[in-house]
Amino acid sequence: MKKGLSIFSKVAFSAWITVIVCVFVVEVFNLLIISRNQKRAEELYERSLKYYCEFWGERMRILNTSMLQLAGRTDSADYITLCESDDQLSVEVSKIQLCRELEQIAVRNDNRIGLFITVPERDCFLSSSQAFSEGGERIRLAIQDTIESEFIQNVGEWRVLWAGDVVYLVQIYHIRSGYIGAIVKGEEVLSELWGGEQVADAVEIRQEDGTVIAYFGKQVAEEGNILTFEQKLNQTNVYLTAVLADSRLYGGSTYMLIMICCVVGLVLLIVSVELIIQNKVVFEPLEKLRQAMERFSGGDMEVRLPAYQGNKQIGHLHRTFNEMTEQITHLKVSIYEKELEKERIKSNYLRVQIQPHFYANILNLIYGMAQIGEYAGIQKLSRATAEYFRYLLGERGTFVLVSEELRGLKSFVEIEKIRYGDRVQIQIEAQKGVESQLILPLLIQTFVENSVKHNVTLDSVLEVLVRIYREDGMLKICVEDNGDGFSPEILKRIQNNENISVNGEHIGITNVQERIRLFYEQEAELKIESCKGRTVVNIYLPEVIQAFVSEEES
Repeated sequence: MKKGLSIFSKVAFSAWITVIVCVFVVEVFNLLIISRNQKRAEELYERSLKYYCEFWGERMRILNTSMLQLAGRTDSADYITLCESDDQLSVEVSKIQLCRELEQIAVRNDNRIGLFITVPERDCFLSSSQAFSEGGERIRLAIQDTIESEFIQNVGEWRVLWAGDVVYLVQIYHIRSGYIGAIVKGEEVLSELWGGEQVADAVEIRQEDGTVIAYFGKQVAEEGNILTFEQKLNQTNVYLTAVLADSRLYGGSTYMLIMICCVVGLVLLIVSVELIIQNKVVFEPLEKLRQAMERFSGGDMEVRLPAYQGNKQIGHLHRTFNEMTEQITHLKVSIYEKELEKERIKSNYLRVQIQPHFYANILNLIYGMAQIGEYAGIQKLSRATAEYFRYLLGERGTFVLVSEELRGLKSFVEIEKIRYGDRVQIQIEAQKGVESQLILPLLIQTFVENSVKHNVTLDSVLEVLVRIYREDGMLKICVEDNGDGFSPEILKRIQNNENISVNGEHIGITNVQERIRLFYEQEAELKIESCKGRTVVNIYLPEVIQAFVSEEES
């Protein structure tokens, strides 16, 4: 009679079957978890690289705008002077001013990006100091070789520049007879992306043909599989690449399988504990980072990540994300506030232009003159009013020529003389040559109109004197009258640069103050001295001359 299997054998057999099934189930479960986490890690690598490229691309785009504004803005003639002026003193002053502005732009970018201006015809090369402190002569020669050997097209794309064995990204604009540009070291672009070997084996800058031109990290062995995450760097023709061996993402499964086969009893506990720890230390923070990025890209500007101490590299990613969001948010808020301020100034400016009482008074005056047959006066008043309206309602830029402002002012003066006769005497004196200067529109008329409006009812004749002349390198505008002047309270508020407009009163002066502050900043000054019988308004403006003026405007 054949003996059956013993209980021990059955238990051992059942135990082995159970162990094999457990190992198989655990391994399958482990592989599924690892596969999912690998996919999430790859996505996070790709997203991080994408947002990093967008961050640098936005920085380069802002630099492009800053360079174009520096070379072409209408409120500064320094670049034009450097390129075209024959006055050596003016050229030297322009060099100092341009160097200062280049330094300011470089400081705003933490001196990671160098700015330069070169005019080859004049053997002139200006640059921000710190970015050119190391290898400056080599960089300068490389820039000059590029300018001499290539046709510079004013496009927004940065290009690769080799200075010896060091690679840079450079943007050069050809404006007038000079060139203005910015340059950043390739390793500087990679420095924030490189978080150490715990994140990737290497980070690289590659050209479109795959050639590596700059990198951080170590060379990855050719044998075995290599994972490459690549993203084009915005505003350039190069790619940022993160390179790592697949063992960084895929090596855990083999290790877990060996551990499970060797120590069946401990593997379940080890895997469980390890997954819990890794999930808490690595994947949860990365998942929070991914979610925060999605929320931020979706428009939630308030999203921030808490400080993380568990892992240095992930903590660095959290800090980098917070810094990036702060910078982008601050940039958007600054742009929004500046545009809002300009719109408010523009709104007030339009309110100054639209004066229904003034227009109604002119119509009533025409009506009265028609009743008594003053047809010649009506013709004169209509012509002056038409000229005045043409100046007020005509299309213009931010600045107008002094000659245009004076034409509008003379039309206004002619209207006031017709309205008030000999009770108002307005005299205008302009130094020869100031007509080609550029000023903000309605800057002079506002104070002349204020003098007439508040003093025309005086018993004595109102005398207003307008003088425009140069003084100490500044354009000075002086409006003087013999009226009652400003009250001490209003005068004090004007001197403190406070808003003095109440229910539409003095809105013109308030508007002039705000426009001077907005467009001239600290380079202009408004002073008012006032007492009964004498009020003097002095406006000091920097000289701004239009480069090319048509014969008709001249």
